[in-house]
Amino acid sequence: MIKTNFLFGLLSFLIFMAMSGCSQIGHLKPGDPAYAEAEQVWKLYGERVKSQGAGDKAFWVKGSLTYTSSGRTSRVIAEIWGDNDLPARLNVSSPMGVSLLLCREDKNGFIAFAPDREEAWSFSGAAKGLASLGTASAFSLPVLAKMSFGNIDQSLLAADFESARKVSGKGFEFFFAGNNRASSLLVDVGGRPLKLTGRPGDRFLVSFDDYKDNDDVEVPGKIIFEGRKATAEIIVKDRELRPDPWPERSLIMEIPDGVLLKKVE
Repeated sequence: MIKTNFLFGLLSFLIFMAMSGCSQIGHLKPGDPAYAEAEQVWKLYGERVKSQGAGDKAFWVKGSLTYTSSGRTSRVIAEIWGDNDLPARLNVSSPMGVSLLLCREDKNGFIAFAPDREEAWSFSGAAKGLASLGTASAFSLPVLAKMSFGNIDQSLLAADFESARKVSGKGFEFFFAGNNRASSLLVDVGGRPLKLTGRPGDRFLVSFDDYKDNDDVEVPGKIIFEGRKATAEIIVKDRELRPDPWPERSLIMEIPDGVLLKKVE
């Protein structure tokens, strides 16, 4: 049964608020010597985003996922594929190839099916569904696929940064105003994202590491998701952008007769 620990969430929220109270320290202002450098790094990041997947309509990503929650660690194989504008699929299997979780996201919501338990759940969206299932990667499937290429979906960020600060040995951390989910993004001097931080109340941390060449663009080999109660580390094995949408049959997910689909609010 899927449960939410409201007390734990409230405590995490209050701690995060307390920690973020001093976030303005060290922020650059126009005219500061390093401000022009920060603007250049932000420009490089923007150029990187525009150069990736321009004209592509679909994706496929496969990797090894190590998941830690409540002191327990397990490793599974995760595969995501679909269209940028949905639908999209997620399959999670054991290292031996046994299907553990089958998921589908479309414009109507997100459905998860656990074959071994013969249980299925429906949610209003993938972010809510993955969060309710206890994962640390509570994002839409196309957004997760973009992250595997070191590309942050624009739905998470404001169009421009409000302020920035220099992080020694790393690059620049950019802070955003508005209602987007991310409060800041750490970018190295080459325009590669290193760390994405969520706002208070939507606490998440996504780290990008082990960059390597992929068709003349550097992409992260490892992505770490840190949520309120769980951590997930993904080692990306294969990834591909596709110029055409997937055939409809490739994105169908069938739930066996007799399995009750439970709606989770």
